[in-house]
Amino acid sequence: MKKTILSLVALAAINFNSAKADVMHFERGGASTVPGIVEKGQLNLEGGLFNYADEFGGDGSYGFAIGASKIRYGIHERFELRATNAGLIINDSLAGFDNLGLGFKLALLEEEHGLMPVVNIVTDFQIPIGREELRNPGFDHTYLLSMSHSIAGKLSTAANLGLGFVANEAADGHNYTSVNVPYVLNFSYAVNDKLGVFTDTYGSWGLTGGTSDPVSQDLGFAYVINDNFIVDASLNMGLNESAPDFGIDTGFAVRLK
Repeated sequence: MKKTILSLVALAAINFNSAKADVMHFERGGASTVPGIVEKGQLNLEGGLFNYADEFGGDGSYGFAIGASKIRYGIHERFELRATNAGLIINDSLAGFDNLGLGFKLALLEEEHGLMPVVNIVTDFQIPIGREELRNPGFDHTYLLSMSHSIAGKLSTAANLGLGFVANEAADGHNYTSVNVPYVLNFSYAVNDKLGVFTDTYGSWGLTGGTSDPVSQDLGFAYVINDNFIVDASLNMGLNESAPDFGIDTGFAVRLK
């Protein structure tokens, strides 16, 4: 359940910049991490007000994530620093704060002549400072390629593909690292300069044994309150037995500086 809730929060993003690209770059709502670097000297806060997932498998399992946060600061027009935390994790077996993620986002390619997509690389390195039960016995790190491309007018698509390294402890006490490939396929549509809707198909493939390989689908919207504040909400549905059956996610993005 822990990794299920974290996957719903940590991957939160939306390809809604097509609706009002001059407002701010943000990664709230949905599962895709879209390209877009925070402007130099700009500080953005993105928060998850509430995230809920239920297995609906007959065993009453559930999980909440409250107060997830992401802080992004622009160092250069092609480079930003990032700090993330999934907030307070509450499920049917524990309650406690999650670990701290540190990383960066680097712009690799820009869309040119409608042919090449925008491509960024995003990194995340987990610092084990959360509740002991939420810590893994090693150093977790993820590397993600984030790509997007305009299709026609207000319709655009985005894709993520990466490598994640997660430390685990076997039953005999031996530590080992599992490797997975997180992926997302996103489609978004700018209804107008205030409202955008999106859908994501997302999950992960395990390259080592013992992985669950969940696959999910989400559907949601983001709404621009003003040039510095955006809210979003989405519904999530599991497409296989390894994914949570149902989830709700709400949040916001605000430009602080």
